[in-house]
Amino acid sequence: MNEKYDTSPNMKIKKDSQNLVTLWTFQPYDIYQQILKEKVYFPQATEPFLPDWDHGYQWLIPQMNNRIGPSQQPGSFPIWAWYQWGSEIRKCPYIRAKGHFETGTHAVRIKFQKPLAEILLSDFDLWHFPLAWKAYLPQNQLDENNFEEQLKQINLKNTHFHQLPKSIQQTIEKSWEHIFNLEYNNLDYSLPSQQKYIQATFWSLDVNEIIQVEEFIAA
Repeated sequence: MNEKYDTSPNMKIKKDSQNLVTLWTFQPYDIYQQILKEKVYFPQATEPFLPDWDHGYQWLIPQMNNRIGPSQQPGSFPIWAWYQWGSEIRKCPYIRAKGHFETGTHAVRIKFQKPLAEILLSDFDLWHFPLAWKAYLPQNQLDENNFEEQLKQINLKNTHFHQLPKSIQQTIEKSWEHIFNLEYNNLDYSLPSQQKYIQATFWSLDVNEIIQVEEFIAA
């Protein structure tokens, strides 16, 4: 490989003179072929997600609508990519790392660039709050203590998210917006900025945005 990596000294987004951001996405090989065929790829949600995960995706989609605008193709689903993979020095995700796909999957890592205005960056670790945990994401310890005390006073501490009153659910959902703050520094919940795993979500991938494609078989 002969790639150059972004080396931003802080969490200001690295971009070129055309306001483009470098990203990497992992896709099954057949999806890559579909991208080549369609020229502009808008994924569709063809399979239902696990019930505990669906709520997180349904929360994220209107966040994308509000922050980067709706998809040009109604019903399309977000595409995921990496902006930073655990290091601000070497942002590119390792192709041989486990967990990208099931072992033996024929896949590709696509390096590409998109306009900053067309992507939504978020903290991968914090994304698990809306995705799976459905828990309150506090700004700091005082914020956490106050929320826990509020639940305790109405005998709802340790109550599952979907059994909570709608007003409290809304408070919890609002707290999840911390995932979009790449300077979020509550280290009880997230990594320091220079060590964060930062994901990007967006609506489409144009073949003209692709810089490099590498095939691999998932380990």
